[in-house]
Amino acid sequence: MSRKSIKKNIHDHVFNTYSRLAFCLARIWNPFYRRTRIVDHCEMMILTVAFNNEQLIERQIELIKENIKDENFRYMVADNSTSRQKRKAIKEVCHRNGIDYIAVPRTMCRLTNYQCAISHGAALNWVYYHFLREMKPKRFAIIDHDIFPVRPYNLTSALGEKDFYGVLRSCGGEWYLWPGWCIFNFERFTAKPNFEPIFTRKNFLDTGGSNYVRYYYKYNIQDIAFPIVKTLRYKKTEGLSRHCDILHSDYIQIVNDSWLHIINGSNYANIPGKEDMIHQVLSDTAQFWEAIQSKDNTNESISKDDVFAIDNKNSNNNRTLQQD
Repeated sequence: MSRKSIKKNIHDHVFNTYSRLAFCLARIWNPFYRRTRIVDHCEMMILTVAFNNEQLIERQIELIKENIKDENFRYMVADNSTSRQKRKAIKEVCHRNGIDYIAVPRTMCRLTNYQCAISHGAALNWVYYHFLREMKPKRFAIIDHDIFPVRPYNLTSALGEKDFYGVLRSCGGEWYLWPGWCIFNFERFTAKPNFEPIFTRKNFLDTGGSNYVRYYYKYNIQDIAFPIVKTLRYKKTEGLSRHCDILHSDYIQIVNDSWLHIINGSNYANIPGKEDMIHQVLSDTAQFWEAIQSKDNTNESISKDDVFAIDNKNSNNNRTLQQD
């Protein structure tokens, strides 16, 4: 075995150990929350994990109230922000709009913030084991804080009688649902879920990937319907050379022709100029959406150079790994 392979094996083992510790921490941390917070049953619970941007949450609240057409749904914000000031601002936005707010314990956030995917997974695990299991909603959806319903949409109808429905992430024959847009039938989600990332023997599966080895592996991917996802380059920023920087700066995603995903909405990747796109989306979402539709319809942004991935464009025949 080469030195490079040995170093990779050590790295993967350390990462997975840290990920498992984060999972255990999320399950045991602050159990008293279950006795003092939201326990009402609902038909559809929509959960988003906030991160250091109250403006995204405020706009998401507005568009969810305007466009989500499910009956008896609730929307809950779990705050995984690293900034005390941002936590205060997000809490104020939620309370002002009558939205359920819960704060992911800051100590747990600090202990898992070594890697953003692990921190995000820990927050989702904490909410699931301390809230969703107590609430037992008939269905629940997980969405990113920077994805917005820009057209009327019914999550319950989208799920239908399926066990789950969401944006596909696949890599080397292993797959999972992106925990930025996914819906589950709670009663059929019988495995003890783990939303942490994982290095398998073959691949790295990002946030939500540990559910492949716990849950998804039992399903034949050819039998599953996934949303249609288009990933389009909206602008061309000069001076960017790394593929991941270009993705985080210039691309947006459209889910089922009804949801707009900014990508890197909190700008955790620290991309210069990203704030301009975020401001444009937040200040006039309708106009931005119209511009995106125009680019899509005229193929202005659909070319070999511009398109990072078009996931499931032809139903289940085209499966391409996408990145958050």
